[in-house]
Order: sequence, then structure tokens, then C-alpha cells
Amino acid sequence: MPVKWTDELDKRFLLIVIHNANVKADLVAAAATLGPEFTPKALTHRYAILRKAAGALATGSSTSSSTADAAQSTPRKRKTSTLTFSPVKKQQQQSQQQRRRRKSKQDEYETEEEEEEEAEEEPSPDEAEADDEGDSS
Repeated sequence: MPVKWTDELDKRFLLIVIHNANVKADLVAAAATLGPEFTPKALTHRYAILRKAAGALATGSSTSSSTADAAQSTPRKRKTSTLTFSPVKKQQQQSQQQRRRRKSKQDEYETEEEEEEEAEEEPSPDEAEADDEGDSS
């Protein structure tokens, strides 16, 4: 019975040929043929993935041909919830917040005092005119 060729069978066939031929591909020429959006470096990476899939296919192990399987993601650290703090930790956190509030109020008060002092040191426009008239005579 004749084989009905599908894209999947074509791909499997080419992967087996790649694996068995063990030839070095001219990826610079392939990139030039495919177009400007393909770089030889990108094709090198893709060819490595295909060769890996071809090796797995030839040895009989099951592997997906997607690139997601080739590059595994890095495990991430779990995020801790702020709701699971112990009573001591929660009290420490509240104390820190209170200190920050006090510090910001103190900074705000100091800034107001500095502004008032600067305003007292600066002569008013009327005083500046009187000084100018007194200096010119």
C-alpha cells in the first residue's frame, strides 16, 4: 500500500536523513537564499535543534520538534505572601512603617522651618529698594 505523504512524514524523513548523512550544512548560503530576515547565526541555532530532534527520532525516543522543549525554562523561586507573616513579623513590619511615618513628618517639619528661615533672611522688595536708594546717595 502506498504511503500518503504529510508534512509530518516529510519532516520525519528529512530529520532522519540529516541524522544519517552527518554532513556540515552551508548555513551562510541557506541564509542568503531564505532572505535578509534569516541570519546564519539564527540558522545555526535552528539546525542544532533539528539535529537534536533527528538524533532523538533515530534512537526512538519521543521528542517534540518545538523549540520550547529544546530550551527549558529556569525554575522560579516561589513568592511569599505578606498575609502569612507571623505575629512577631507583622509587629516588626508595623513598627517600621511607624518609624518611616515619623521620619517623613520630621523631615517635612524641618523643611518648613528652613523655608521660614530663608524667607526671614531675604529682604522684602520694599526693603531692597530702600537699600538701593540709600547706597546711591
